[in-house]
Amino acid sequence: MKGFTPKLQNADDLLEKLRHDLERIEKSPSDVYAAFDFFITAEHIPDWINKKSIKKENELLKVVSHIANGAKHFEVSDRRHKSVTNMLLHTDPWPDESGVSGEHIYISFNMDEGRFSGLELSALSMARLVLEFWKSNIEKVKAN
Repeated sequence: MKGFTPKLQNADDLLEKLRHDLERIEKSPSDVYAAFDFFITAEHIPDWINKKSIKKENELLKVVSHIANGAKHFEVSDRRHKSVTNMLLHTDPWPDESGVSGEHIYISFNMDEGRFSGLELSALSMARLVLEFWKSNIEKVKAN
């Protein structure tokens, strides 16, 4: 049997796992286990479609790679990655940029340019962007 289990055989199955992990984050935006699972899964989709180079070509996937590798090594500020400066939990009395209130995991970016430069964004919002990217692009990327 190829893959991990009958439910995880290919990149489309991994995309379904991303949807599942995002639902977990939406239910509890401070769930670090769900966020860890989401970003580690998203980091490996290019491996499953044999397009590892896309991680270096796409700004969003560079950030995903930084988050996933930082989480894996328990060090968000690894010198090999320049996208993210900090990840923290905090509670805001107002909803985050995605419209959800309560405690969230926030990501601070240290990019010199691009759409994430100088921002702080919730892991929930970032996960939504990543899922939308893969939903829109997985078939295109696999075809090239």
